[in-house]
Amino acid sequence: LEQADLVLFPEGSNCFFGDPKELQPFRSTRFLELAIRTNAPLLLSVHRGSEDWGLSLSMSRLPSIARSLAAAALGERAHENERITLSKPPRPMRLFSMSCELYRPKIKTLSTDPHERKQQLNGEAELIHTRMREMLIELDQKITS
Repeated sequence: LEQADLVLFPEGSNCFFGDPKELQPFRSTRFLELAIRTNAPLLLSVHRGSEDWGLSLSMSRLPSIARSLAAAALGERAHENERITLSKPPRPMRLFSMSCELYRPKIKTLSTDPHERKQQLNGEAELIHTRMREMLIELDQKITS
């Protein structure tokens, strides 16, 4: 293979928490570490339209067995969050909009010191997260105009 694409979803299981319309924190910065180590760009993608495929529920209103199952499947975040979003069967979307942007990490070399490397990755990940939130705002503005 001369070239291959790799798709990663850095929100990971964090997409099960919070408002389905909001970008959740990245579960890990490993996607970014991989991009930096391979000198590969990232394709940032945000979209609107599938929010209705998630059912947001209050954790406190779930039966205790459901809370236990959520904690077992999703880890500590299930205990830390008041809301959980469960997938509903997909149905046709009224409108689907997507925005993509090529992003080249600002960091070219990672530190060999684990603490400093973690700081580098967290700082760059925050830049990416901020840009993705801006992309969502821009997308929402295009949808409403």
